[in-house]
Amino acid sequence: MANPLIFVSCGQRTSEEKELGHAICELIKRTSNFEVFYAERVHSLKGLHESILDALSKASAFITILHPRGTLPYTAPLTRASVWVEQEIAIAAYIQLITKRPLQIAAYAQRGVGLEGLRELLHLNPHEFDANDDVLEHLQHVVNEWTNLGLQTNTSDIDVDLLKTPNINGYTLKAKVTNLGARADRYSCSLEIPAPIVTERNVWVEVHPAHRHGYRRFEITERGAVHDNSGGSQGPITKGASKDFFGIAVAINQIPKGNRKALLDNPIYISAELDGRTQDATIPINKIFDLADLDY
Repeated sequence: MANPLIFVSCGQRTSEEKELGHAICELIKRTSNFEVFYAERVHSLKGLHESILDALSKASAFITILHPRGTLPYTAPLTRASVWVEQEIAIAAYIQLITKRPLQIAAYAQRGVGLEGLRELLHLNPHEFDANDDVLEHLQHVVNEWTNLGLQTNTSDIDVDLLKTPNINGYTLKAKVTNLGARADRYSCSLEIPAPIVTERNVWVEVHPAHRHGYRRFEITERGAVHDNSGGSQGPITKGASKDFFGIAVAINQIPKGNRKALLDNPIYISAELDGRTQDATIPINKIFDLADLDY
């Protein structure tokens, strides 16, 4: 089961803003088991806009920091915030409205930043700050509260898991998707695996390129292979039912022992979507192979 995702919306125009964004990410990773998204840290073949929208749609919590971007000469002068951050706040508010799922919010505004756009209508109540350390000190308490609340890891009524069965060289992996909600007529499942451990081609379900560098991506829908969409319908997944996808052979004995250590930082990723509901999971490599296999 994937850990809850925290979306960090922080300016990236100045070095001070970037330092604050990175410090927030480190604070979250150091004091909780939450995943964190901050655009400055994204290294993906997906477009940045796609990565941002995808992360916003999956987030369980939203941290936003508003820095000044200059003053407009209105009758009452207004100090604007980052347009990017304002847009992310609006998108997060819209997603929360449409999906009806809870979203924890921590908002910070540097002293002097004015109200504008959708923020005039939202009860955001940002905490004012003067220096970056003010944000980090206050946020530490907020993250602790979120940890005690136990942010839900499954807000989409979907459970995803990775099954393995031994084969002659290693294991065969299958993604198991269980529908805990309403019947799903349209669905998809993707599996991203570090390329060095994949031992067969599986061309019919492979998508080029993968979302992550050094990975191979496999995807299938209710109609079959995603790249040609030519298969017949596989039928719905009813409430309480499970479906297994793929059968990808993986092994590690073909990799020199001295190169195996690097694989520990490259987990396997599963993503499932059932009629618009999504769920992800991250599976560490050492959950697939025995420690003896990973000996280096």
